Amino acid sequence: MGIEPYSKSRSQERYDIIAPALILNYPGENETEPQLLLTRDVSIDGAYFYMRKPHVYAGPIELEILFRVNENNGQKHHFVLTCSAEVIRCDDSGFAVHFRAGAELAQFALPTVSIEG
Repeated sequence: MGIEPYSKSRSQERYDIIAPALILNYPGENETEPQLLLTRDVSIDGAYFYMRKPHVYAGPIELEILFRVNENNGQKHHFVLTCSAEVIRCDDSGFAVHFRAGAELAQFALPTVSIEG
């Protein structure tokens, strides 16, 4: 089963992908803790995020998004996308961003756990 494109028309296809994300840095904020988010949909140049706590974001932010890729053989791989983005819209549920150039994608290696009995 593949990922289905999001139905609303945009300049780029959007895909219904639910993935955890963090706001790492929001200029001008006194909060130093990362803010936990959940993606609703993602495209090549942006995404929409649900917020855990209501907050109004505007302007530039730094993000990390954790993606899981399932292979046909049952193996799972995790990747972290680290990027800068510009908040382009904010509503009661969340906000939309446009990704800036310079994103980095790296494999997130999970440790092997051994259970001895």
